[in-house]
Amino acid sequence: MGEPIDASWRAALSSYRALALLIAVASLACFDLLNWPDNRTTERWLLNLFNNAPVFFVFLSGLLLTLKRTELSTAASYGRFLARQACFVGVPYLVWLLPGLAYEYFPNGEPSANYPHLAEWPLWLQLGWYVMTGGTTANYPLWFIPMLALIYLSLPLWLALARRPALLLCVFIGALVWANMIQRPHYPNREVWWLWMYFWPGLLLGMLAALWLERGQPGHRTIVWVCAVLAVASFLWMTLVEHHAGVYRVTEWFGPERALIDFLLINKLSLAVLLLSVCLSLSATMHRVLRPWAAESYGIFLAHTYGTLAVAIALDHGLIVANLGTWLTRVVLSLAVFYGAMVITRRVFSHQANWLIGQPRGWA
Repeated sequence: MGEPIDASWRAALSSYRALALLIAVASLACFDLLNWPDNRTTERWLLNLFNNAPVFFVFLSGLLLTLKRTELSTAASYGRFLARQACFVGVPYLVWLLPGLAYEYFPNGEPSANYPHLAEWPLWLQLGWYVMTGGTTANYPLWFIPMLALIYLSLPLWLALARRPALLLCVFIGALVWANMIQRPHYPNREVWWLWMYFWPGLLLGMLAALWLERGQPGHRTIVWVCAVLAVASFLWMTLVEHHAGVYRVTEWFGPERALIDFLLINKLSLAVLLLSVCLSLSATMHRVLRPWAAESYGIFLAHTYGTLAVAIALDHGLIVANLGTWLTRVVLSLAVFYGAMVITRRVFSHQANWLIGQPRGWA
């Protein structure tokens, strides 16, 4: 489609980005500083509700890139797109990865201390491995960026599928079955290819959602009901029947600890569609409220783990007794402090801030 993107879609997708950020921060707030010995039930409910949040961002990437596929249809336009991403996604990624790498390096004396398999590699290759994996430093959520790079580099292949919706649907089903078979690798998140294959269904579902928007949202009510039933049923099954908490992880491909069904993946894919429906129905006032958070979402994502690290160092890596109140306090402080930090950074550095915290994010 060559027509401009509908203004209501732009507002909805901007709000989607802001709410996905909230879900991601809420998920990460369950870990690290908090100890849940007397509140395991609360922990389980929170993890099953918010964990696996990258699904929302991968879904949004597939949706946005498909809506913009005409702009990316030539080699020159695709090259310019990759150059922009390298400048305003890649460079800020390096800026915020390096302090986490330094934190790992200086206490241990060498980059290979935590990963003995690196010991025989030259120093430059060891450092390159940290950059390419992202999730192996103190700023561990940054594994998402190398995985996103794989999506961008393989983009022409996926956009070609957008011309064949039936084939795209079949590939999505196959990808979902495959992701359920391999499930997510055990922490730390360093197997970028493995993670990419696991989150691949989210990308394809986002592409299908873009085509659905372009065709006028046929069967909207039915789709919402099906996704709502899947989301609620999978959540209740994990939480009340399996007593499972959070991500289903395995130590090796098709490992013996693999669950028969990754209900958390099904849950988050269903919620990704429901969240899109919610954002499409939000009022203009709500869009205005959420827009600033969407604009600074990338910077908050890059930086907020250092807040956790600072508190951990201040507590000498002790733990805080966790309950719903301490978790909620952590979520609110993470969002408020680092949103304020992003605003100050833009005021101090002006346009140069784009190299530090990325360009302000809107719908695109």
